[in-house]
Amino acid sequence: MFQNAFKVSLILLLVTGCSTASSSFAIKASQSGFKTTQIQGLNYQHTLYKNKSPHNGILHVYLGGDGTPWFKGRYITRDPTPLKPVMLDLMKLDKSAALYLGRPCYHQQKMPLNCDNSLWTSKRYSPAVVNSMLNALKRYIKQYNIRHISLFGFSGGGTLAMLLAPQIKEVDVVVTLAGNLDTHAWTTHHGYSPLSGSLNPALHSALRSRIRQFHYLGDNDKNITIKLVKPVIERQQNARLIILKQADHHCCWVKNWKEILNSVALDR
Repeated sequence: MFQNAFKVSLILLLVTGCSTASSSFAIKASQSGFKTTQIQGLNYQHTLYKNKSPHNGILHVYLGGDGTPWFKGRYITRDPTPLKPVMLDLMKLDKSAALYLGRPCYHQQKMPLNCDNSLWTSKRYSPAVVNSMLNALKRYIKQYNIRHISLFGFSGGGTLAMLLAPQIKEVDVVVTLAGNLDTHAWTTHHGYSPLSGSLNPALHSALRSRIRQFHYLGDNDKNITIKLVKPVIERQQNARLIILKQADHHCCWVKNWKEILNSVALDR
């Protein structure tokens, strides 16, 4: 009986422990020299981390992955903020003006009352999430007179990049890294619960042809496979699928990031 009680306590401790993810992420951002600020979206506050490079009308927007919605696939975490700050590590290597745009309810030291955990589980790509991020980004665009935007999205951030891009006229580049481009195919492939209430980029019209798309995928990625994303990319305009050799879902974006940034800049 004691062992069972101990196991339950340990599980609860671990789930609760995820609430420190926001603090860890903020510390990492500060150590990387990024400024932290808040911006109002549609019904939600969003945390921004931005570098010190001047805008000059051009902005790189980094969108993180889904983070940690679940613990062991069974328990909903209290703080979904990514434990592995992939996009922060990449943004450190970017010399252009760049910001990391947090999702609703992510990166919060104290979870707002209007944050329902469905926003990081089944409704992680819902209209409520997308529209709030859209509102926040448009506010930033207007404030700093941004004319050209490149969206960089890792994993579920790639999903959001594809959903945001059609609604922002300043977007002319979309880069996804192991992007979840067909959420229904993804949940079916892995046997996950359907993302009820979420939008699926695979069901939307192709992005306008002037938006250059670069979709990167590791050849050893077991989470997002070529079979899952290739049909979506083939229906797009001005889109390329680039396979990174000896790379998986998390490896090796930092190693290849400068080369990726240079390739995107040169391919105009």
